[in-house]
Amino acid sequence: MASFHDEWEQEQWAEEFEWERCQPDQMLVCSLEELEGVFEAVIKTIKPRQARSDHSVPANALFFCARFATHMGTVELLEEVLLGAVERNRCIAAYR
Repeated sequence: MASFHDEWEQEQWAEEFEWERCQPDQMLVCSLEELEGVFEAVIKTIKPRQARSDHSVPANALFFCARFATHMGTVELLEEVLLGAVERNRCIAAYR
């Protein structure tokens, strides 16, 4: 018998991801002013759990920020999402 979580995952995969258009459920809306808080939450705060599905949460959040910046934001926002995430990951990797 499939669990609720398994059924939910199947439904998610059943819907096609739209690469050409940016649907509301396929982006994470943020501004330059809010970006530091997003980095803090997804890069510094979220720790991978035992479940494999949790390991991609930070990368997915950053992808959805970049997706928003690409489709509806500014070039400056996209640059800060990409370069800011790389820099913060580099700092964390050097710290460990």
